[in-house]
Formats: sequence, C-alpha cells, structure tokens
Amino acid sequence: MEGASSKEDAAAKATQIISEYGPVWIATPSADFNVTGNSAAEGIIVTCWHNDVLSFAIKDEGGDINMLEKALLGRSKRDEDGRNPEVLNVEYQG
Repeated sequence: MEGASSKEDAAAKATQIISEYGPVWIATPSADFNVTGNSAAEGIIVTCWHNDVLSFAIKDEGGDINMLEKALLGRSKRDEDGRNPEVLNVEYQG
C-alpha cells in the first residue's frame, strides 16, 4: 500500500479503506461493481468504487451459478468485510 510507513500502518490504512468503501448500500455507487478475470487464478475478481478494494470468487464457489450470481457473491463478501473488517495478513516492504 502506497504511503504506509510500517506493517501496522498498512493494516490500519487497509482497515480504514475497507470500512469506508466495503459496505454495500443499494442504489448508491457502493453497490456498483465490475467483473474481471485473471489467468493466474480460477475464478473472478469483483471490483468496486475504490481501486484498492477487490473481492475474489473462486470457480466452484456458490455451486452451479451464473456469472452475475457469482459477481453478486463477490460483492456480498466485500460488504461483509466492510462491516466486520479483520486483518488476516499484511505483506509490507518498507
């Protein structure tokens, strides 16, 4: 994360960003998303209105659902993370 001065600072900034930009409020920009793929991973990446916030839905997650349903699953994961942020891992190179 640009501008972070330490591993702890990066975790604090990430928590602030997901808390602010993660929750989904219907009929607002926070509910918007785009879907993209990545050849290095089997699944889809769900973007949102902040460039540093992405969700990932693996290929088989959700069972036999279509792309829109899988994207909505990714968006709901972002919503949950935004409402209950928890830092699991920080990779920092200072």
